[in-house]
Parts: sequence; C-alpha cells; structure tokens
Amino acid sequence: MAGKILLVGGDVNESKLLGGLLKEQQYNSVTIHSLSEVGNHLRSHHYKAVMIDIDSVIADNRTIRNLSYLFPEVYWLCTSREKIHPELSDALRHHIYACISKPIDPDELFYWLKCITENEPENRGPP
Repeated sequence: MAGKILLVGGDVNESKLLGGLLKEQQYNSVTIHSLSEVGNHLRSHHYKAVMIDIDSVIADNRTIRNLSYLFPEVYWLCTSREKIHPELSDALRHHIYACISKPIDPDELFYWLKCITENEPENRGPP
C-alpha cells in the first residue's frame, strides 16, 4: 500500500467515491464523520494524511491547529467546493498542506499525495 489516509466527511457517497479513487492508487483509507473522532484514530493508527471535507464537516481554526500540534507527523488536507474560507484562514495558512477543489481532480489529488511522500524524512536525500 502507498499509505493510509484518514477521510473526514459527512457525505457518505463522496467519501465512498474518494475512498475508491484512493484504493485504485494503492492507498488505504478509513472514513469517519467528524473532527471529534480524529484524535482517537490518530492515537491508535498511523496515517500519512488526514483529508477533511470542509463542506460537510464542522471545522474551525482552533480544532485544526490543536490537532496539527498534537500530531505533527500527519499532513492535513481539505476538500471543498468553495474557493474562499475566511473562517479557516489561520488553519489554511499555517496548518493545512493543501485545499483541493471539488469535484476532485485525481491528478491534483495524487500530485499532493506524491508531494507528501517526497517530503517524508525517509524519502529526502542527504542534506
């Protein structure tokens, strides 16, 4: 498997489609339905990234900031149909690696996942 991704989304159909897309590229994914469940999953399993559907899940700067501090090894991504999220400006600026527009373009999604893999310490070349 290429890595394990935690999907956080309230839309079951979108989560299934995204999970299927990830599986095609050898990513394993688990779907949960709220940010309040994220900490428990990250404490008990290793995930390469967390993808939050900010259209269907209530998210705020403080929650994302706290989770990113508690789990600094995890990359945080979000998905949205909206182009601008002023309520998440701090999180988008400092804690979220990328915000992917919906409908999700598979090339864009796998570009960002490839970037994450290349950024992992074990995949970087010598300093």
